[in-house]
Amino acid sequence: MIIGLGKTEARVSEQGGAVTSLTDQGRTVFATQFRDPSGKLRGGCHVCAPWFGTSEFSARKHGHVRDLVGDGDSHKNIAIVEFSREANAQYPWGMEYGTRTIIHESGLVEFMAGMRRINDGNQKAAPANPAFHPYFACSDANQVSVIANYVRETGFSAKARGVPLTHDRRVVIEMPDRYIEMHLGGAFMMRRHPWIFLWTDSPREYVCVEPVLYDPQMFNTDKGVSLDIGQELSVSMTLEITLK
Repeated sequence: MIIGLGKTEARVSEQGGAVTSLTDQGRTVFATQFRDPSGKLRGGCHVCAPWFGTSEFSARKHGHVRDLVGDGDSHKNIAIVEFSREANAQYPWGMEYGTRTIIHESGLVEFMAGMRRINDGNQKAAPANPAFHPYFACSDANQVSVIANYVRETGFSAKARGVPLTHDRRVVIEMPDRYIEMHLGGAFMMRRHPWIFLWTDSPREYVCVEPVLYDPQMFNTDKGVSLDIGQELSVSMTLEITLK
């Protein structure tokens, strides 16, 4: 699905509701999705759910949503994908998921992801820790900095570095040719603070600034988030892109 408004355009896949590319004023914002030499999919922006990072529920990182194919619908500047997953031996809770990508007339680009626990017969609460995994295109990762908690963070490497957002839900990504202001909403506004993770395995093509609901170490613990039958949560990420 292709959506656009003004000089902003996004391509959205029915697989996981991933944004496979994003351009603004003719410039690439999200690195277009591709497979690296090892076969791993890189680029775009996908949703990590029901967990971010590693988990005892699967050898695969970042949850199962990105592997699901849903029902998509689009109109001009909005794309919606809805899908579900029944409980199984790996993750014994059933969930309904939905993603929404909106390009606003103001130029803001908004991404939303939600999950809802269905009646799966399991009496235990379902652990959840959703996140977004955007790959921001850049010419040199060493020239990218991130301002979070009013502090400038530099240095991207293949070892992900976590930063808790203790003061604000706004993150600024500064590159030589643009500013990208990230505003977090939905469950990211909960009393306990979200995190961002800084990562890249490419010195030039992209950097990842990944907002996560909570410290991944809290997943499937009493300190983390869990959903009972019928409960739901959603997270949002809005980008404001300013060219220099």
